[in-house]
Amino acid sequence: MNHTLELPVNELKTVFAGLSKIIKSKPVLPVLGCIRVQSLPDGTVSFQGTDLDSFATCRLSIASGSAFPASLVEFKPLAGLTKKARDRITLIWDEFGQVRARYLVGSSPVEQVLETLPPHEWPCLPEIDATSFVVGPGFKPVLREALECVSTDPSRYIVNGVCLDVSQPDCHYVVATDGRHLYTANSYRFDLTGPVVIPSLKFLNWPAFLQDGDWSVAVGSSKEEQPPWVQIQSDHWTLLTEAIKGPYPDWRQVVPDPERKVTKLTLSPQAVTLMREALPRLPDDGRPERRVRLVVTAGTLALGAQGKGSQSWTQIPVPSVNIDGPDKQITLDRTYLSKALRFGFTELEIEGEEDPVLFPGVEKRMVIGPISS
Repeated sequence: MNHTLELPVNELKTVFAGLSKIIKSKPVLPVLGCIRVQSLPDGTVSFQGTDLDSFATCRLSIASGSAFPASLVEFKPLAGLTKKARDRITLIWDEFGQVRARYLVGSSPVEQVLETLPPHEWPCLPEIDATSFVVGPGFKPVLREALECVSTDPSRYIVNGVCLDVSQPDCHYVVATDGRHLYTANSYRFDLTGPVVIPSLKFLNWPAFLQDGDWSVAVGSSKEEQPPWVQIQSDHWTLLTEAIKGPYPDWRQVVPDPERKVTKLTLSPQAVTLMREALPRLPDDGRPERRVRLVVTAGTLALGAQGKGSQSWTQIPVPSVNIDGPDKQITLDRTYLSKALRFGFTELEIEGEEDPVLFPGVEKRMVIGPISS
């Protein structure tokens, strides 16, 4: 007896775009180049992909079909069919366990046999022994910004993710750092017994997942010195990912003292626009840090930059900046400064040339370390 699933191509394109954020382009094992497809009793079909460290599952309602047994289908060829097929793809599971895809090219029906593996080769899905909690709507944009601030240095793996810090009972934080700049956001309440570091995943930054309804989060308990698994569930998707194990750095040590003497700059919308447009166009000396100098003189602000091989600094005045404090100058990485402006920060506090710059905010802050001139 044959079992079939009729699947809309447009919906499949979205599903496969999400799974491609998890499935490696060159998997180390054949099974990791497959997806698990199965119809469920509630009238939905489940598509699941994994790289062993993470599992992503999407459930779609199906207009028609019959009970479709769990099948491991090679991902790339099936995803490639969505570029050829019109309207729908029908998956057929026959009595021999073979899976075929039927679709139209023009007005002509075409069938293609898909490579499969035995279902028992699929890795076991971890169980989450915790109650989930819903995160507020402000959590997603904060997480997305935090993911831009994590480290990519494999030798400091603990900062390759975003920390949900619950060490202060009355105020929980979202924290990310790469050792050169720090991002924190507060005013959260996470139903967690301890801090959790969520690894930086392309899937977490995927717009379709961010826009797929409210998120609920659950974190399982650690077992046998293994890190816990984190589950994030939206309307159609479930992400399971292994947390990063280890103590997160004490980020509060690098946050400047609020009582220190500083020069405070408040940027107008006009100043922010000019700086965002000017920073990528200023001369570049070719250093990895991409230096830019903030020069505060006689109540005015200028951006300074040095071209490759040049001994002088080009300066561009920044209008409409309210300055409170004495003259200062400091050199920063323009990539981080641009990021702070893009994140909506309009205030910054400069203490000295060798001190970090604080971008304060009511619900989030950013700290950028200086570059030695």
